[in-house]
Amino acid sequence: MKTILLALTLFFPFLVNAADVSLKEGQTWAYTARPGESGSTLTVLKIEQYKDLGQVVHVRLDGIQMRNPVKGNIITDIPHLPFRASAVKRSVTKLLHQSSPVPGFKDGYDIR
Repeated sequence: MKTILLALTLFFPFLVNAADVSLKEGQTWAYTARPGESGSTLTVLKIEQYKDLGQVVHVRLDGIQMRNPVKGNIITDIPHLPFRASAVKRSVTKLLHQSSPVPGFKDGYDIR
């Protein structure tokens, strides 16, 4: 069994066990992206704990190719998306940077 796990790790390094993922603010990750967006990245902006939702991770996506349905232009980044930590942990595939500058996102976050 150990041989099989070692072989999987060597030949499929992009397989990350969600239980082993430790998310921290400022990290930049590769993630399971849509076709054609394999170079896109996910940056962890903020991590919060809620009684009813558990851990919530606020992320930024860069390097995407999404058509704006209203204006028709191509969107290449999404500056702020909140997710449950479990969803982010299942999506990330490789830690690219342990500590990156956290881009500004507070303008949209603090609207009440």
